Amino acid sequence: MGCILYEIKSLNSCLSPSTSSFLTRTKSWSMYEVRGRMIAVIALVCLILLVVYIVPSANGLSDVETVEFVAKRPVRMPKLPSTNIDNKRVMGKNSDIYAVVLDAGSTGSRVHVFQFKRTSGPLKLVREVFKQVKPGLSSFADDPKKGAESIRQLLNIALAEVPSELQKRTPVSLLATAGLRLLGEGVADILLKEVRNLIRDYPFLLDEEEDVDIMEGADEGIFSWLTISFMTGDFISGRNNVAALDLGGGSSQITFIPNKQETLDTVPKDFIKSMELFKKKLNLYTHSYLGYGLMSTRFKLLGGNKKEKQQKLQSVCLPANIVSLWTFGGIPYNVSGESQSSFNSCYSVVKDFVRQKIQAVHELQKHEIYVFSYFYDAAVDSQLIDSDLGGKLVVQDFLRAAKKAFDNPSSKKPFLALDLLYMYSLLHDGYRLRSKTKVTVIKKIEHVEVSWGLGAAFELLSDSGMIS
Repeated sequence: MGCILYEIKSLNSCLSPSTSSFLTRTKSWSMYEVRGRMIAVIALVCLILLVVYIVPSANGLSDVETVEFVAKRPVRMPKLPSTNIDNKRVMGKNSDIYAVVLDAGSTGSRVHVFQFKRTSGPLKLVREVFKQVKPGLSSFADDPKKGAESIRQLLNIALAEVPSELQKRTPVSLLATAGLRLLGEGVADILLKEVRNLIRDYPFLLDEEEDVDIMEGADEGIFSWLTISFMTGDFISGRNNVAALDLGGGSSQITFIPNKQETLDTVPKDFIKSMELFKKKLNLYTHSYLGYGLMSTRFKLLGGNKKEKQQKLQSVCLPANIVSLWTFGGIPYNVSGESQSSFNSCYSVVKDFVRQKIQAVHELQKHEIYVFSYFYDAAVDSQLIDSDLGGKLVVQDFLRAAKKAFDNPSSKKPFLALDLLYMYSLLHDGYRLRSKTKVTVIKKIEHVEVSWGLGAAFELLSDSGMIS
């Protein structure tokens, strides 16, 4: 305290009379008054530091889209005897189990943090936190380190959600989908190496060779199907009637359990995958059509060619008066319709594209069909379904909405007509569903995101010895 008073006295001679007069008055301050003013100064400095450093870092996450699910009643999992779980390895006295799944998609990266509860009966899903950032990891092909950094905020979210005492026992995986598949092995490997280096800085349980990788297209379809089948109760009941049709940015997947031997006998062998899930043996019809995701399809139908440097794309699948700027694979394109653009000419192009590769699945008619991802987004944009609840449609609804969008073009949604027409053609001309076939269009079931994340979490927990 004496040092502070001494400094104040020594400054008197250097200051103006008014300022000197003020400081002179401070000679009469008591020790308590000086202490009080020091506390005020410290508080002010702390406030400034809070504004300068902490607030900006919080704002850095403002572009992260967030969804959190907390079960009113724990969702029942497939029956897993608690005797098959190593209590000491899992958590000791704590009955909670966590899994962190990172989805490096073609249009964005997402984190799923799942919380399960181990009881004397079945394992239960209690909570899911889902958040995403854009753009996708594949957009950083020219800057792998920056690409890895785009994942950091998702890992930080997982770090905040998983209790510190459980983090070393919580398995984590990052699986990339069509975006990285389309990049090519060399470029994708460099990106994934940087991601592995980043995840090593975190305390989570990581198998570096298997848990940071490009996902097989078939697994993407299987895990999505498992998520839907489990959440609807189809898997637990053994009905095996759910079919999952996913439409991502770079690929499209179909997965279901065939009930007819004819289906097993007439499809390519690599479309059938035998596997065991929760001690159930399954023969799944599953296939991923790489290059038939919505964004890849747009690019091709607009006349795009990755081998050529193009700045302009034109197509009969855009209304004649539409001119827009569209970015694909990190490259901006000027896109526009043609003078001869029409609904019929576009449908002819789309139908030919679909039938080049998509296999007819006649048995699909008899299944309970769920469509999601971009199917859901387009249905919401065209006001076919409620944005919160999803809904049931018939296949022909996509065709009708496409005609309406083509007749009433919007500069804000220039691709809506093309997207809807492709979805109709994929279902009708590709898989050969009838126009009146019902499909359920969803984003969530019981507030859980419909994606391959939950299915991947099951495998992750199994591989790490948490469940069997």
